[in-house]
Amino acid sequence: MLYGRPRTTIYYSYSGHDSALAIKLAADLKNAGFDLWVEQLDGTPTKAQLAATEDKLKQCCLVMPVISPNYSDEGLSWAKLKQLIDAA
Repeated sequence: MLYGRPRTTIYYSYSGHDSALAIKLAADLKNAGFDLWVEQLDGTPTKAQLAATEDKLKQCCLVMPVISPNYSDEGLSWAKLKQLIDAA
């Protein structure tokens, strides 16, 4: 446990423009035993999964953005990251 949360739960954020790298990294993390959801690997989320995102954020031990020039260019990504950190 880390801060009372499971050590393996990660909230993963990346730019869609970097999906090839991000999906490779996500697959490596999953194969190493980390718990994360990635749309391209796990399928489109259901409404229930989307509604549970905030709860998952509160349960995760790590918020992991894949920061790149593409991520920086997407202002929504930075706003989303701030929202995630504030919610955790």
